[in-house]
Amino acid sequence: MATPVDADADADADADADADARRRVMLTAPIARAKKAEARARTRRDASSPTLAARTGRDNQRYNAVNQRLVAGCICVRTKTDVGLEDSADASALARARADGVEVLMLNSKKGARVDGRDLIFPKGGWELDETVAEAAARESMEEGGVAGTLSALEKTYEFVSRSRVKAGCAGDEAKCVAHVFMMEVNHEYDVWPEKGERTRYWLSPEEAWRRCKHDWMRHALADVLADGFASETKL
Repeated sequence: MATPVDADADADADADADADARRRVMLTAPIARAKKAEARARTRRDASSPTLAARTGRDNQRYNAVNQRLVAGCICVRTKTDVGLEDSADASALARARADGVEVLMLNSKKGARVDGRDLIFPKGGWELDETVAEAAARESMEEGGVAGTLSALEKTYEFVSRSRVKAGCAGDEAKCVAHVFMMEVNHEYDVWPEKGERTRYWLSPEEAWRRCKHDWMRHALADVLADGFASETKL
């Protein structure tokens, strides 16, 4: 039979054990909460969008020796997939693309369509001083179209007259831009991307992409790239 002294000692030991347990919980709970929060944030980042915001302004733009603005972009393609038709803004065009076995990413032009219904472009934008031309092409594809993938090892170049440069008073060669165009084999499509609120993705057959392409120089690039392709070796 336990004496009062023994009972008091047992009670004190239980109290000390409870206090130790509470201290351990108080010390480890914030760490556990922080780890869970970090895991949730990482999951959201991986599943939803890249962290890079779209670059704006032209203070960091590249120009060549005759003051032509340099731009870079990608003709983004994916092989026939089993994704739902809701993945593209134009379901009938996507259905035709799937039958052809390849789909080309085209985007709406923020400046509107031409009078003959040619309304789409592929991702492209300014090549900046702190990046290679391949990095610029990949960045523009992510910012405008929300895609990433493997770039061709080579690019082709195209000159075109820039209306904005003409409006700025440039003439002759200075009114032109030089576009460096890669092919990208898309392996990731983001649910959210920097210009999602301004751009709509259209996955089209090569023929439909060419037919709806807004600019003549882009049509030329589409015809070149889709006719002979490039060796895809540059991973970004």
